[in-house]
Amino acid sequence: LQSAIQREKLELELLPGAEILCLPDTVVMAENGHLPTLADTDYVLTEFYFDESYAFMDETLSRIALCGYRPVVAHPERYEVIRRDPRLLQRWARQGYVLQLNKGSVLGAFGSRAKYTANALLEMGLAHLFASDAHSYHSRTPHMGQIRQWAEEHCDERYAQILLERNPRRILEGRPVVGSD
Repeated sequence: LQSAIQREKLELELLPGAEILCLPDTVVMAENGHLPTLADTDYVLTEFYFDESYAFMDETLSRIALCGYRPVVAHPERYEVIRRDPRLLQRWARQGYVLQLNKGSVLGAFGSRAKYTANALLEMGLAHLFASDAHSYHSRTPHMGQIRQWAEEHCDERYAQILLERNPRRILEGRPVVGSD
């Protein structure tokens, strides 16, 4: 597919990646070096069932990190335990886990609780980047225009750049992400 893109002279590069639903055997896969990473870096995009316990999530992320991966936590604002207490993510941020918010959560597509939690995380400066969580070209699309506009209106310019440009690029380059401070 990348060869076809190049033949057509399109300004697009495909990079490997996957969102990994963390289950009990995910740690075994990590220990064996079998987790797919983002753009062949050490970043691994993780997700959990929305009603998963904090203890399971925390232990799984810790063990994945011990295996040399850098966890990127997909849509933490949608996890029930985080909705009840967004401050739980302070520990994960201190441990170097990357917290990725869905654009749909920030924009209200997943309900008021996800929107409230996403905004709380942004106010605390805990979010590292926005993502589309695209599922198709027609619904939950990869288009980031609305979240870019929202960030320009609701975040200071530096934090908007971190969320939309700097940290996504740093992940693709395998470099550490930066925080809001």
